[in-house]
Amino acid sequence: MISYELTGSDEGPTAICRRMYLNGADPDQLIEFRRGETLCFEARPIKFWAAQIVKEADEGHSMRFVRVGLPEKSQSNRSEAAR
Repeated sequence: MISYELTGSDEGPTAICRRMYLNGADPDQLIEFRRGETLCFEARPIKFWAAQIVKEADEGHSMRFVRVGLPEKSQSNRSEAAR
């Protein structure tokens, strides 16, 4: 399992896991997200987070994650992952 430290990061779980997925990470690898000793998001597969986007807060709704599906891997992503 990967434990990812979010302190100081400009990205959240969705962007981090999308990048990992597109760069060839095992989509079934578990990853959790922390800020110091605080668990922010429990362990889920990389593919779970990679398939989500953040829907920003709007009137009447708090910020939430929305499933949109996994990003398509381009040919350049596949060839880089094979290296």
